[in-house]
Amino acid sequence: MNGLKILLVILVYFLSIMLMAAAINISPSDTFAPGNVIQDKNIIIQQDKLSKFIIDMPGEELLWGGLEDTNSMLPTMDYGHDLILIKCPCEIKTGDIVGYTKKNDSGNAVIHRVIKIKGNDIKTKGDNNLWGEWILREQISFKVIGILY
Repeated sequence: MNGLKILLVILVYFLSIMLMAAAINISPSDTFAPGNVIQDKNIIIQQDKLSKFIIDMPGEELLWGGLEDTNSMLPTMDYGHDLILIKCPCEIKTGDIVGYTKKNDSGNAVIHRVIKIKGNDIKTKGDNNLWGEWILREQISFKVIGILY
């Protein structure tokens, strides 16, 4: 009888893990790493009296940004980290980290990772969040292309 109880507990445990993974749409084959947006040839580091870090991406509008203290993107990035951004519209792929404004919200942009794309619908999720949310492609205002720690 005790063996049956143990087997039942193990079965319930594994079933709950499978249901949670299905609920957040994660499978082992999902890839969450962003692509290499800044090519090596576009990075210039000059070290003389004043060190300079230059990103040369002709035709792209580069922006500089930071994060609110929400912890939603831990451990990838946190409050105080500086971000190098590229203005959108731009190419968006699964794994990219994007900034978007929620519908009917005039506040700061939400910065989360793209985990699924279905046409114009994009599902994003903070790395430290359990659940994602669907947004429209036109809500995305920028893509993170660099994080300075």
